[in-house]
Amino acid sequence: MRRPGRNYVPLANLIGIIFQILDDYLNLQSSTYATNKGYCEDLSEGKFSFPVVHSIRADSSNRQILNILRARPKDVDTKAYAVKYMDEVTNSFEYTRKVLDRLMLDARGEVAKLGGNEAVGKILDKLEAGWKATEGQAKVASPAVDRRGFGLVPASPSMGL
Repeated sequence: MRRPGRNYVPLANLIGIIFQILDDYLNLQSSTYATNKGYCEDLSEGKFSFPVVHSIRADSSNRQILNILRARPKDVDTKAYAVKYMDEVTNSFEYTRKVLDRLMLDARGEVAKLGGNEAVGKILDKLEAGWKATEGQAKVASPAVDRRGFGLVPASPSMGL
């Protein structure tokens, strides 16, 4: 029987948002995700994921990420370059982790307001472990980032970019 006065909609909305942002983040940051679903498939599909939108908005004068999305790259070098740019130039992954941390606090607060729930707490723990596990994870080698925004800079002469 439903208890009067308890509104689960805010919690359900938070969990949905966390799940979507986490999926966007893992698509670009997790080596496990890359192994199972392909490396940075959101870039190949031209998706405006959460970290991608942050990167575009962080430096609207630089259209590199927009151009990469438009091209829908299949090659690892272009996708790795985009990831490195989002990581080192626009700090989009750090920003995404901070947003996920804030949303997680909000979700845990909603669970507490609803009287607590061990099972939901475990689901939140599992979601949180998803982005915490990527911190310090080795990334696919990528070209150096040209911070001036003029394009790719080869990481080594053998890359041929």
